[in-house]
Amino acid sequence: MESQVVPKPCRIDNEEALLSSMEMGIYIAISSIGSILAITGNGLVILLVYKKRSLRNASNFFLCSLAVADLWAGFVPIPIATSVVWLDVSCNTLTKLNDFLGVHILVVTALNLSAVSIDRLIAVKWPLRYPSIMKTSTTRRALLVIWVTSIVFAIPTTCVCCNDMLIYWLFISVLTILIPFLVILYCYSAILKISSQQQQRIIPIIHQQAPHDTRNGRHLGVKKNRKAMTRFLAVISLLILALLPNLICAILIMIPFKNCPSAVQAILNHWDWSVLFFNLSPFLNPCIYALSNRQYRSAFKNIIKRENGSNTVQMLPQAQ
Repeated sequence: MESQVVPKPCRIDNEEALLSSMEMGIYIAISSIGSILAITGNGLVILLVYKKRSLRNASNFFLCSLAVADLWAGFVPIPIATSVVWLDVSCNTLTKLNDFLGVHILVVTALNLSAVSIDRLIAVKWPLRYPSIMKTSTTRRALLVIWVTSIVFAIPTTCVCCNDMLIYWLFISVLTILIPFLVILYCYSAILKISSQQQQRIIPIIHQQAPHDTRNGRHLGVKKNRKAMTRFLAVISLLILALLPNLICAILIMIPFKNCPSAVQAILNHWDWSVLFFNLSPFLNPCIYALSNRQYRSAFKNIIKRENGSNTVQMLPQAQ
């Protein structure tokens, strides 16, 4: 009587997954560059909000909170995640710290993304009531809830055993993809709908006042809609692309196979590179949310001009 093969999940081959010296050097170099860019880009966003009083509003406070999370990721979580791969440790205090910081950054990023979208929807849907809804005290409470919630979700990583940690990571990955995706999808769809309705109401008025100048109004409405949709697609794409490789690996390692397919085994053996891919995302957020914003670009140019002007004034006495 033939013995039946019991399906078992695939496991990472530690020998095959171990990076060579050259691969490890490339891994550390890419991780270091990503960390430096995350610190520089997000530090610039925080500096602009600190320097320019005009940027201190509810929407930019949420952007600044996202920048703080990404700045923190560049300083600590990314180097620790790289150290775990470099030292090739499996289950100790360093990996526990890595899991805690990873979940903390993942949740706080997801909640900040959702908060930014909700804030912009409120600003578009209720522009007159927006100052009374999104008061400074309300924004501070929302930020406190975001950061406390991220810590609450990270605490279980300190007591979950290493074998069950994969299940918790899968839960967190799905949660941080699903919730922001649904919230951002709803908010930006509503913004586009409201923007389109406003355009349809405004163009006839412009046509009555200036029959031969309706093109500018129509162009302005289309431009706003296109800009909102572009930012929406960028947000969704970045969030999914950053988390998708890790989510795929987590799902594959949970599926029982009679014989582990070679393709699945190869993907799992390269899981470290999907972690690296996720660690590169913190420096992209300021590019999408802040540095592509006209207010931030204008504030940055003003600061540069002011610094250049002060340097010129200090050099004049020396020239005399």
